[in-house]
Amino acid sequence: MIPGIRAIELITKAHNRSDFNCGKPQLNDYLKTQARYRNKKDITRIFVAVSDDNSNRIVGYYGLTSTSIATSELSDKMIKGLPRYPITCALLARLAVDVSFHNKGLGGVLLAHAWRNVLEVSKKLAIKSMIVDAKDQEAKTFYLHHGFIQLTSGPMRLALSIDDIRKFFR
Repeated sequence: MIPGIRAIELITKAHNRSDFNCGKPQLNDYLKTQARYRNKKDITRIFVAVSDDNSNRIVGYYGLTSTSIATSELSDKMIKGLPRYPITCALLARLAVDVSFHNKGLGGVLLAHAWRNVLEVSKKLAIKSMIVDAKDQEAKTFYLHHGFIQLTSGPMRLALSIDDIRKFFR
């Protein structure tokens, strides 16, 4: 874990969402106005990193949900041996880090936490890969650095196979 982080846990009513600022209004607003509702309604699971100096202060978050993608979106390497109907995947819905924790490795820790959750689910539900729709070039660079590859459906849609996620933890 990163110094200054107490835990990564599911969002609750007790978490202080109002002080979060990652520098991107769209991601700030999502956490403040939609995250808890979407978690409660089983739309997206929202995990928050909380500060060790105040257990209610959110300093990072990510969302996970399920999706499916057409095999035509996958790379040749990923499509080999797959059926020609949509494939079940995990969707990393959002990932953001408070400016007070930028450049401290928290984004990578949150991503690895998401990978562990996806691996756990993949023991009971088939998941081919994790998909992410990068919000901007900075986010795309982050995901590419962590092994994601661009899909054929667009320059900001990226994927990391479940096999590559498993390899990370070996």
